[in-house]
Amino acid sequence: LWHSSNVGAVKIAQGLGPRAHFDTLERFGFGTSTKAGFPFESSGILRPWQDWQPLDHATIAFGQGISVTPVQLAAATAALANEGVWVRPKLIAERRSAAGPWRPTPVERVRRVVSATTARTILAMMEGVVGPEGTGRRAGLRDVRVAGKTGTAQKFDREIGTYSQDRYLAWFIGIVPADDPRLVIVVALDEPKGQAHGGGDVAAPLFAKVAASHLSRLGIVTSPMPVRAERPETQVVTLPREPAPEKRRPAKPLETADSRAATPPAPLVIRLGNRLLLPDFIGLSPAEARKLAALNRLQLEAEGSGRAIEQAPAPGTIVAGPQPRVRVRFVATTGEG
Repeated sequence: LWHSSNVGAVKIAQGLGPRAHFDTLERFGFGTSTKAGFPFESSGILRPWQDWQPLDHATIAFGQGISVTPVQLAAATAALANEGVWVRPKLIAERRSAAGPWRPTPVERVRRVVSATTARTILAMMEGVVGPEGTGRRAGLRDVRVAGKTGTAQKFDREIGTYSQDRYLAWFIGIVPADDPRLVIVVALDEPKGQAHGGGDVAAPLFAKVAASHLSRLGIVTSPMPVRAERPETQVVTLPREPAPEKRRPAKPLETADSRAATPPAPLVIRLGNRLLLPDFIGLSPAEARKLAALNRLQLEAEGSGRAIEQAPAPGTIVAGPQPRVRVRFVATTGEG
């Protein structure tokens, strides 16, 4: 979750099996209308698990091959905030007859999706997404705990019958305060422009601004938290070294930033035409970062000295152009600089 790993999601889905995976998605409300009262609400697309091929199962695990609406996503996220219970969304807070009193619209607790223990566990894991090591760290708020998840989805191009390589939906879902949930907010940006188009790059900071504004209406005063510049004292996962994703080698042990700095970055260029899968610069020295940027034909904007602790766009982002730009921040650690 912290690193938004497609491979990790696929492995979990394979462990579940297609039927259990489908049943869980259905319990969370995907594939059916929420019946919230919005005219002509879409049910989204969730094909029966019997029709899934192994590749379908894999892509659905990380959010492609399935279509959801923002209100479905909000209701599913709210189920985690409500300790595992799916509550029907409603557009009308109160009703009254002519000259009659206002009567609140009843709250419909429809079904239990997961146990309360599981919901609390996932919520805690989602807090790490907004931590300094997570893809959603730009969604952080001052003195308010945030749980969330980023998402970046390629849009389906009907003209060519496949997923587009330059049109995306950037998502962020957030629950605030994570320790006493009051709000669930879904941010979706349709085809964001510019080099940074990931959910963590553009949807997460927008969430922080919207959340801070709405929390103030509830008497909770906060503001977006600047991205922390400290070097994470944890292990980082490097991109796969193999040239083609379909030929997987056994996973290598995790490498720390210090151990990886001892050797130059391995050649890693993954291009599709003029599009590039952005490599991971975290933990590299400026010299190593320049070498990796030159190898991938990238314009490197370096800030500071020491070891790289932050880059934008994030590793794994698909960027386009003959020489895309990547910004990398370096911080001196003990014994450096």
